[in-house]
Amino acid sequence: MGTGSGDISVGGPGETNRGSVTINGNKSVTANFDYIEYTLTVNTAGAFGTGTVTKNPDQATYHYGDVVQLTAVPGTGTVPYGRRML
Repeated sequence: MGTGSGDISVGGPGETNRGSVTINGNKSVTANFDYIEYTLTVNTAGAFGTGTVTKNPDQATYHYGDVVQLTAVPGTGTVPYGRRML
């Protein structure tokens, strides 16, 4: 019975990845997956006033499907007046 190991190169994120193996004895295959990470940058803008936006959870990167709560905190004497997502 033949034995051995090796890598099967497959496509990148979001692609249907296919590989093949010839069955000529007992085999074991392990598929490894990693998360695709995204950053979330929050900016404040406005000609008058100041304020901040908090993120919860506040972390460096997020994964597909994560939910992040954004809270606008107006500075003294100001009010939030709109949002724009790019």
